[in-house]
This record gives sequence, structure tokens and C-alpha cells, in this order.
Amino acid sequence: MINPLIDSLLIVLAVALLLIVVARIISGKGIFRPSFEARPILNKSELRLYRMLCAELPAGWTVMCQMSYGAFLRNRSFKRYMTVNAKRADLVVLDPSLTIAAVIEYQGSGHYGNSKASRDKAAKSDRVKRQALSEAGLPLLEIPAKFDQALVRDIAQDLSGLGDPEPMPRPAAPLQPQLSARRPKAAVAAPSPRRTVPSAMSSIRPVR
Repeated sequence: MINPLIDSLLIVLAVALLLIVVARIISGKGIFRPSFEARPILNKSELRLYRMLCAELPAGWTVMCQMSYGAFLRNRSFKRYMTVNAKRADLVVLDPSLTIAAVIEYQGSGHYGNSKASRDKAAKSDRVKRQALSEAGLPLLEIPAKFDQALVRDIAQDLSGLGDPEPMPRPAAPLQPQLSARRPKAAVAAPSPRRTVPSAMSSIRPVR
């Protein structure tokens, strides 16, 4: 009867020792403990878009990168809040008062991944973002993989309210000695309607 009891105790001790080793590895005190590494905040295309946008916006405007949706959205339902808290906005445009003018999502070539599962996951995440921003009344601009300076310039002008300014009256031509002393009226062009900021659910058309 003694030997089976000793065998059972040895098995229990072996299992306990194995659990201790596994616990140490999981807690980070074991062998596998790699160092943290810095990584770029934006990829090359996102960085290109960021620099273009900063160059086109007026002084005092700010562009934030990889900003958490939970940092600028809130919800009385903790469950709904957690659906967006961990999501990141590629770019967030702030006016001089640090009020959000628009959230920009760059839909690059790798946005939807290479598999059906990744595409479905990205599409679901996009729907959640659109819904949340629509409820909050914040404009969402979804930039396609192909974009150019003209597109970014139009976006910046629309957001900052500088698009299509009313034309200034042309100065009257200087009087010549042989002309009548009566000054001609300055020609004033009819003001063109100002473009409005794209709505929260709209997408920017891709550049061909």
C-alpha cells in the first residue's frame, strides 16, 4: 500500500511543478520575454496623406494621428462604448478651437486584407465607425487608396471654409487723359455657392 501512495504523491508534485513553470512563463518571468520595439505610427501612404493635409490646412488647424475613438466619443452604455473604444481613427482634423472638424479613414490597399474573413472583419468595423460618428454628428471622410493633391486641397478648403471664396471686385481701369472724366463701374462677378463639408456617411470618390 505504501508504493502506490508514494507514486501518487510524486505525480501530484510533478503536476504542481509543471503548473508553476507554466505560470511563470505566462506572467512574463520565464524565458520568453522579448523587448518592446518602436514602430511607425503611419504607413507610407498614410504619412503622405497626413503631410498633404497639413500643408493645405490654414494656420492653427491640427491633424492628429491614430487617435482612439474612445478619446473623442462617449456613450452612456458601457457596452456600446466598448465597441469603439479600442478602434483607431487614421487622422482626426481639429479646428483652431480643437473642435473635431472631421474624422478621416484611409482605405488603402491593405485595409480589407487578403481573405474573406479579414474583409468581413474590416467591413464590420467600418460599419461600427460610421454608425458611431453619424450618431455623434461628426463628419467621416473615407479616402480611397488612390488620391492626389487636388483631392486633399478640396477637402482642406471644404473643412476650413475657404473653398470658393466670394470674388473681390476688380479695380477700375485708370483714367486716361483722352477719356471721359466719368469713372466706369467695376465689374463684379456673381458669387458662386460655397461648397459644404461632406456628410458623415459619404465617401470620397477615388482618383482615376
